[in-house]
Amino acid sequence: MTSANYVTIKKFCEETGYTPEAISSKIYRGDWLCGKEFTKAPDGRILISISGYHKWAETNIQASQRVAQHRLPSASTIEDKNAANGSGCSPLPLT
Repeated sequence: MTSANYVTIKKFCEETGYTPEAISSKIYRGDWLCGKEFTKAPDGRILISISGYHKWAETNIQASQRVAQHRLPSASTIEDKNAANGSGCSPLPLT
């Protein structure tokens, strides 16, 4: 990517493959914040922060890795355990 910290949406799209619509969605949803991942120039034009984008991407990569490490067992794993110990999905009898 370019060495300039702020680039236009058009330049950012050319360099990353994101579409202008994807960028607008991230800003609208609050995924990207003004002053972090983007800024507004004095003329109102939105400029994307390259360093802010990299920090955002790294944060999301690290979060994804944490989620992958703490995933719940798959349904087939649970079924295998239930079959092995004789329990099933049936509720316990009321007494």
